Amino acid sequence: MKHGEQIKVAFWGSVSRQVIENNVVKKYYRIAFTHNGQTNHITSVDDISGKAGVVMFVKGGETGPNGAKIVKDAFTLLGAADATTATNAKNSLDAI
Repeated sequence: MKHGEQIKVAFWGSVSRQVIENNVVKKYYRIAFTHNGQTNHITSVDDISGKAGVVMFVKGGETGPNGAKIVKDAFTLLGAADATTATNAKNSLDAI
């Protein structure tokens, strides 16, 4: 894949994780999705399993969306929604 390429995916599983930063426990989720027959993961503070979304491929050594250098190839979440939200948004756009 090319750096910055965006793809639509369905998130189908999640595992909750915790990390301690400055003596504060922060909870996050590893969210699974499949692309080209391979399981991949992104991280999110929300459990978005069962939703659809857009992820962007970022290549190691390149500059990421936040301006930082990417350490290794990965996917980053651009957005996610459930079917109801997507349908309501489309209907709103159609009404304008």
